[in-house]
Amino acid sequence: MLLYNLLDGPTHLDWGATLSAGAPVFGRPGDQMPLGYDAAGFALMGTVFLSDDLEWTVSERRRLLAHESIHVLQWDAIRQLVSFPVERAAVQHLPVLRHAGRYVDAGILAPGMMFLVASQIPYEKHPWEREAYRLTGR
Repeated sequence: MLLYNLLDGPTHLDWGATLSAGAPVFGRPGDQMPLGYDAAGFALMGTVFLSDDLEWTVSERRRLLAHESIHVLQWDAIRQLVSFPVERAAVQHLPVLRHAGRYVDAGILAPGMMFLVASQIPYEKHPWEREAYRLTGR
């Protein structure tokens, strides 16, 4: 994900926001946002995207970065608390993968789980969005 975005033409790494968020933060034109032009920000698999087209105040941009940073923490939590333990337990029952499972986490359960859940719940009712809005005072 990180390498892809570093090599992607319209995307640029925002060093200040990256240091502030503790996760890679990329700026990109609004029409190149993963969710479309109406998305001001987006967090995907531990990476944050912020639209360059916004003419927001510094405090509004900070709030947006805080909101998306919460999604990065949520992503880490779901992976560490749910996805990795389930995957590790499953791998222990597969002799072919047992040895490799000690050193490598597949990391496939969390993205699939999030896609399935997100596709079944309207955006305004996503529990992770509600939490991020509440924690950022919106």
